Amino acid sequence: MRPGPDGWRGRLAEDVTVERVRRLASAWGVSLATFPGRSRQGVVVAHDARFLADRLAKAAAEELTALRVPVVLLSGPVPAPVAACAVVAGRRGGSFYVTGSDGPAEESGVSILDATGAAIPEAFLHSIDAAARAAAPGARPRGVHPTARGARGRKATHAPVRRLDPSAAYVTRLLRSVPATRVRRGRLRLAADARHGAGSGYLPAALGRCARLVETLHDTPRPDFGGLAPTCGDLDLKTFGRAARRARARLGLAIDADGTHCAVIDERGAPVPPGALAALVADRLLAENRSPGAVARSIAATHLLDDVASSHGRRLVEAPFGAACLAAALRGGAGLAVDESGGFLLASHARVPDGILLALLATEIAARDKRPLRDQISDLQRRLGPRVGRRIDYHVDAVARGRALARLRDVPSRFAGRPVRAVAADDARKWILADGSWVLFRAAAEGGPLRCHLEARSLRDLEAMTAAARDWVTGPPGA
Repeated sequence: MRPGPDGWRGRLAEDVTVERVRRLASAWGVSLATFPGRSRQGVVVAHDARFLADRLAKAAAEELTALRVPVVLLSGPVPAPVAACAVVAGRRGGSFYVTGSDGPAEESGVSILDATGAAIPEAFLHSIDAAARAAAPGARPRGVHPTARGARGRKATHAPVRRLDPSAAYVTRLLRSVPATRVRRGRLRLAADARHGAGSGYLPAALGRCARLVETLHDTPRPDFGGLAPTCGDLDLKTFGRAARRARARLGLAIDADGTHCAVIDERGAPVPPGALAALVADRLLAENRSPGAVARSIAATHLLDDVASSHGRRLVEAPFGAACLAAALRGGAGLAVDESGGFLLASHARVPDGILLALLATEIAARDKRPLRDQISDLQRRLGPRVGRRIDYHVDAVARGRALARLRDVPSRFAGRPVRAVAADDARKWILADGSWVLFRAAAEGGPLRCHLEARSLRDLEAMTAAARDWVTGPPGA
């Protein structure tokens, strides 16, 4: 498994094995021993809907209880935000969540949350990874062993494992952030698509408390997602869009494999831009003082959020890639945060993106204002200024990839005919142009595509920037 900003990912049976997961659980368990209060609080162990995820979670629970860490094992596949809420509600020391996130069905991995329900910082993640790799196969950490004997010769026992169904508590927590009575008054017809992921059962249960479900698709967890993509991008939802339109649903609401992101389909069966939707939700929450403090966003998220924050006199915090960085911004005083894919975090609810929460908030806005969400987004952009964006993945060979990354060290004075006004860089390169447009390049993963995020003031300008980005990536050496 390879560690990344939000956890470990890899191919099942090749990179992700029972032995590897056991080592990670043991390494994390030992690290908890340095915080005695957290180890006594116990931890949450959970898994998504992927193949062998339940077995891997059980193996992790065995390792942790052998270290005398009490475990709460969540029943069935659960979305990532459910595991996060279980940590906070139960005042646990953290969570060990077996998940492949939104990767393909043949992948899996592990995410670890801290006692606040947030992804652990990347530095801590790498220290756990190093400890796990250093351990001998099958060995447990020094000084702790399930067959060790106490001072009087009694055989030490494992800590307890308690099983918990978190669904009712999670939905109750959701409805603290979304006034269900306001949504019910809208009498909306909704369609829901859980895409055979970990959110199966959770999405319709939450929506059913607020509105009338007229179409429910793919609501049973399946390891292969029934052949569907685990993501919920525009191209993934064409079939769902047609079904929602046939059912005359006011909104279609879909979530990805781990329940962290939401896609919204309007009454015409067309997807609503996720970044613009998150900005609209943020604008309404700030207008009603339902989110205190600053607004945080990923370095690659829409700058429409900057405009929203400014219009309400709120500070804008830009965070590097990764849920842990957005969670750090919430700890630093932000009330809400948005990632580059439109994932929405609300400090009062959970410190990981929650697609089901965003689905409910979008439903609330649609119920309160009878106009289509697209019209409301258009009004927001007329008030604050237009922004249109896209993401492009360039699948180039290693030589072209390296050449493009090397060229990014030299910042041009102009890009797509506009002066470059500012440069931001962490693990990416971001050029901000004179009119507020911007372009960002980053290497998504080792051996993966070169990723480009763009945002412009008009569709025409976006096309010009797209052409300039393509020339930058694929141009000849020295160009």
